[in-house]
Amino acid sequence: MNGVHDMGGMHGFGRVAREEHEPVFHEPWEGREHGMRFILTATQLFPLNEFRYEVERLDPVVYLNSSYYARHLEALIAGLIDKGVITPEELAERSAHYAAMPHASIANTTNPAIMAVAEARLHARFSPPRELPGVTQRFAPGDQIRARVMHPRGHTRLPRYLRGKRGIVRRCYGFFEFPDHELGDPTGPLQPLYSVEFEMQEVWGESAEPGEALSADLWESYLEPVQPDDVDGSPDAR
Repeated sequence: MNGVHDMGGMHGFGRVAREEHEPVFHEPWEGREHGMRFILTATQLFPLNEFRYEVERLDPVVYLNSSYYARHLEALIAGLIDKGVITPEELAERSAHYAAMPHASIANTTNPAIMAVAEARLHARFSPPRELPGVTQRFAPGDQIRARVMHPRGHTRLPRYLRGKRGIVRRCYGFFEFPDHELGDPTGPLQPLYSVEFEMQEVWGESAEPGEALSADLWESYLEPVQPDDVDGSPDAR
């Protein structure tokens, strides 16, 4: 979907604040949120791309005024309520409980079966890419492509600022799960994944520094070949 989360290249948000020696977590609750999200996504109760879509659906004011982990917490709450795992009443009751007794102990349950599933899925994320017998990749390194102009209703990993821009395929990774998430539907089938290089001036215009480029990992259905009558000015293969 097109939303405030896709801010690449947009002006008016000020400089990116760089914190020297930034810790992984600024507050203990951030670590707990990260742990909950990992378990929920790894066990597929809240699949990763469905979770990303929930973050993208946050109110723009909430999104822009929240920290990284605060956004994730709001998305978890909204998603778990939508799924019926918790109710707004239960959330309000527990929130009131800890507001009245901030030092009360936090429930902590360890389920070995759930942890085993989570660990297996974590290792699977770093496994070699899968192959599809009889299915070939449409593009090869050196091919000139254009990122499609598309406005999907659900989650997508194609940034808005790359749509319609020309680039060059630099690497083919193999077949990976297509991440686009459409209003509660499961992730799509495996698709070839490519590393695509875009000239900075192709993306940002003449104001960009010449000779610089950016690379994006994009699925095959995001790409289309550059037509013979559209090659003038396209980036040169380096």
